[in-house]
Amino acid sequence: MDMELREMLTDIISEQIKPVCQRLDKMDERLDGMDKRFETIDKRFEKIDERLDGMDKRFETINERLDGMDKRFEKLEGTVSSIRARQSRDSRKLSDLQLDVKVSERNIRRDIYHLNDEMDTVIEVLRQQGMIPR
Repeated sequence: MDMELREMLTDIISEQIKPVCQRLDKMDERLDGMDKRFETIDKRFEKIDERLDGMDKRFETINERLDGMDKRFEKLEGTVSSIRARQSRDSRKLSDLQLDVKVSERNIRRDIYHLNDEMDTVIEVLRQQGMIPR
């Protein structure tokens, strides 16, 4: 009887486990499908990673070039600053020179006026002395 009971129980359990096994098989199939999709997604991500790595390399190159340009711009800024300082100095010198020229012109005019006045005086004295005709 034990054996019969055991067989009956085994049959009953087998019948009850069949739907569970079928469900597990279906779940297994679905998980396999999900695995395939995840593998596809992984491949896509690998391609994206490769593209991003390429972009990173390009950006590194661009950054290096920009760093070089920054250094050159800093040199140019120094040069421009130096040129501005010299231009400012030269502008002051030019202004001073212009003032000196104007002062010299005024002094020369004044001296010419005085010379003309003195010459008129000499001519008048010579006329009075009869040394030159009137």
